[in-house]
Amino acid sequence: MAWQDKQKWRVGDYRRLVKLPDGEYRTLLHEVTGCSSSKEGALTQVDFEIFMARIEALLEWRVTEALCPPPPAKIDLHYWRNRLAENKEANRRLVHKVYDLWGELKTVLPPEKCNLQYLFGFAARACHCRVETISEIKGWRLHLLIEGLKAHIFQSRRALAEQRAGLPGAGPHPDPVDPILPDLAEDHYFPDPESSPDTTSETVPLEPVHVGGYPALDEVPF
Repeated sequence: MAWQDKQKWRVGDYRRLVKLPDGEYRTLLHEVTGCSSSKEGALTQVDFEIFMARIEALLEWRVTEALCPPPPAKIDLHYWRNRLAENKEANRRLVHKVYDLWGELKTVLPPEKCNLQYLFGFAARACHCRVETISEIKGWRLHLLIEGLKAHIFQSRRALAEQRAGLPGAGPHPDPVDPILPDLAEDHYFPDPESSPDTTSETVPLEPVHVGGYPALDEVPF
């Protein structure tokens, strides 16, 4: 069934806080739920909670980077992500999303990095915790990992494009210094820093990532 009006209003409240333009909002909504409008009947309560956790994570990052003002004091910036910690169905979907993005990232990594050890190291840096299996990562930390993988894919694709174009400074591979995770404070880490729907600067969209399948069953830690 479609989201209720009070759910749509809550989404609208967070959109205004994040200053999220309509195009970016619909791209994010489609990436998380597979739907492009909050009026679509296929949306569920689980979809709502996952989407709220993602837009909450985006709000926290933009506030940290001074791209939008802090929300009212009554708003807990970890409320929705903490709710997901107890939602096993939501977490399972997020784990599958992680492996989708990992499959996409492997297409731009050198062969020696296409292993679970590299993924777990990346996850540990992104989530700021020890990681032995992806399925053990809970709540808001999974969203940090998803955003980190998306950013690494974007950065690697851009570096490959520069390499193919023969631009000065483009190395033989997009990860020449081999940081497991780029500095979270660097502007290029998040490819979508647009903070206002009224701006005229070009926005890099949050592209949905399509991957043809999951890792082998013996690689999936659940």
